[in-house]
Amino acid sequence: MTLFDFDGRKGKVTAVGGGGDTHRRLVDMGLIDAEFGVRARKKAGILVDYGDFCAVTGEDTARLIYVVEG
Repeated sequence: MTLFDFDGRKGKVTAVGGGGDTHRRLVDMGLIDAEFGVRARKKAGILVDYGDFCAVTGEDTARLIYVVEG
């Protein structure tokens, strides 16, 4: 499932999609195998605590981040 579809509070990133620069940016941010916590959801994005940093992750990007609960 993607981060956009995730309805839990805590999980782990398993993979990132996207092409070229987007994929590289997500990998460079250290998201692969990162544990995360969802702080808040709004229509335009999700406030996510990725451990070392928090970020508002927009719908387009959240659909590229594959996660599992736990």
